[in-house]
Amino acid sequence: ETSAKDNNPLLDVGPSIRFDRIDATHVEPAISTLIARAQGNIDAIGAVRETTYENTFGALDHASTELEIAYGLVSHLEGVTENPVLREAYNAVQPEISRFFSSIALNAALYGALRTFAKTPAAAKLNPTRTRFVEKTLDDFRRHGAELNEADKARLRAVEIELAEVTNRFSQNVGDGTDA
Repeated sequence: ETSAKDNNPLLDVGPSIRFDRIDATHVEPAISTLIARAQGNIDAIGAVRETTYENTFGALDHASTELEIAYGLVSHLEGVTENPVLREAYNAVQPEISRFFSSIALNAALYGALRTFAKTPAAAKLNPTRTRFVEKTLDDFRRHGAELNEADKARLRAVEIELAEVTNRFSQNVGDGTDA
């Protein structure tokens, strides 16, 4: 019996990447699966009742690692190969990826859990590196719309998705122009 990991190399990217096994048919199912996993990780952080560094900021730091690696590989392959089927698969997942990543800072439960921990005595006792990470993360969330009202968050999501699509199209047009 084979598992999904055996059939889709993007679901099990380890230190030895098998580029030769990655196919355009792997992209959409892997990205959808990894977005669901990452969203589950984000939701779990937002649901935390007793916050610690590990179950808030530490967990956030790793919440989407698998997705970032897999998407990075797909993005790289799409950029260096002239494979129209891979480009089509990449373009198909682009809006979903943009929607997911833009939603992180706009997630009220997640932002609430992070802010709750940041106000604790334990947060005040963190080493300088972790203190800086907490401050920088909260600043990033604010700059990316965490404190906007729901209508403005919806507008920001739409703009970020459109920007990602236009940027991707521009990049592909530049590559096509160079190739021509």
